[in-house]
Amino acid sequence: MIAEPADIGAVDDALSVEINRLLPLSVLLPRDKLREGERMSMWELRAGEERDLANIFSAVAKCWVKDLVIRDPYCGASRNRPKLKAFLAAIKSLVGEIQHVTIHCKEYRDKDGNVEFYLDVERHVDEILVALSLENRDVEVRPLRGGG
Repeated sequence: MIAEPADIGAVDDALSVEINRLLPLSVLLPRDKLREGERMSMWELRAGEERDLANIFSAVAKCWVKDLVIRDPYCGASRNRPKLKAFLAAIKSLVGEIQHVTIHCKEYRDKDGNVEFYLDVERHVDEILVALSLENRDVEVRPLRGGG
């Protein structure tokens, strides 16, 4: 760990040796490569509108993805699972490899008041991941408590 800000160059002897060993192996990037938000694109997505996922996720096309995390409380609901599966299939086809997938969702109360038990939601979402050969995965379904 560096105890002082890196730009003033204050490091201990062991870290200095390690940095000097790594410097000749590093690749110098142009200054604009790491600018905050330089290549960030934004889209206005409306409900029901078609999404051009290849364009939206072009930054990770053919890349290795260490961890894909989806945080959508409603993606595990029975009516949304086909959309979740289609989204994951599209992302999987765009990227080179996905090492790990984590999905966070919750139990969902239908208009008629029925709630699908959180373990059932977890099982159904897990089955989607298995069907897409996403073996290294975690599904976390939060149970409803009270009103929703």
